[in-house]
Amino acid sequence: MHEVMRYFHFLFAFALMAGAGATHIVSLRLRCVRNTAAIVQLASLRSLVARAVLMPAAALTIIFGIGLSHMLGHSLTRPWLLTALVATLVMVLAGMMMAAPATRKIRQRAQELADSGVKETDELKPLAGILAAYAWSDFLVTALIIYLMVVKPGG
Repeated sequence: MHEVMRYFHFLFAFALMAGAGATHIVSLRLRCVRNTAAIVQLASLRSLVARAVLMPAAALTIIFGIGLSHMLGHSLTRPWLLTALVATLVMVLAGMMMAAPATRKIRQRAQELADSGVKETDELKPLAGILAAYAWSDFLVTALIIYLMVVKPGG
């Protein structure tokens, strides 16, 4: 049974990494785009990937990871496991509290500009820069989680 749990934990962890990678690339791309219609599309894509892939994968990775840890007799208080769990939760909460609202603001403002006939703008670059900074921090946290899961320092 633990092999099934491990399979699903790995499957959802890979989906989590794929979703994080996709949102990272789109977040970085938003800093470079001036076309308002393209900004709306990219922000919409980022929101879709975050809602449909990233968040469900994060939740399921945590659930199956806790289940697998329990089955294998690992205490959740082991430093490498606790750190990975907390890092994942921080990443999810930061995404919900920072990245999602920033993406919504970018999309809404770009749509307003497009609707009023503005084809290109640099107005959204500062907010897109904040989103890109979040994407880089998310990337580093993801790298930390992968390291902890693979190396299990002090394991």
